[in-house]
Amino acid sequence: MDDWEKESMEIVQKLGVLDNHLVYSSPLSRCLLLAKKISNNVISDDRLKELNFGTWELKPWDKINDAHAEKWMNNYIDTPCPGGESYIDLIIRVKAFLPDLIKSKCNEAIIVSHAGVIRTIISLIQNIPPDKSFEIEVAYGQIISLDISSLYASQ
Repeated sequence: MDDWEKESMEIVQKLGVLDNHLVYSSPLSRCLLLAKKISNNVISDDRLKELNFGTWELKPWDKINDAHAEKWMNNYIDTPCPGGESYIDLIIRVKAFLPDLIKSKCNEAIIVSHAGVIRTIISLIQNIPPDKSFEIEVAYGQIISLDISSLYASQ
């Protein structure tokens, strides 16, 4: 059994049986595979994808040394990755997802996504500015429970 299988089984065990819950997932493979282990009721949503790193996608940070890297590192919030998106682009995308979650009228939903998306959701719910959102710790495989009722008033 590989590490991913073991980790996904641990997450499923912690969550328990959740076939009646609505599960939203990033369409990227590991998230979607995990979501389908959690429930048969999965909605894949592109807005839950991790930041699009464009031409830097899947490259180790120490191998990215083009002229754009320093500019992006100095202002990742507004500066898009070459061929990709900025953090503000991700925020706009995730922000567009939340009204659909609220409209689902599901008392409990599960979102299987990536650290950047999870940080963004937390920062939107808790009114944390984008430049402070990376102070929010999100561990791989972590289960985070959130109350989105504060968002209802704005809908």
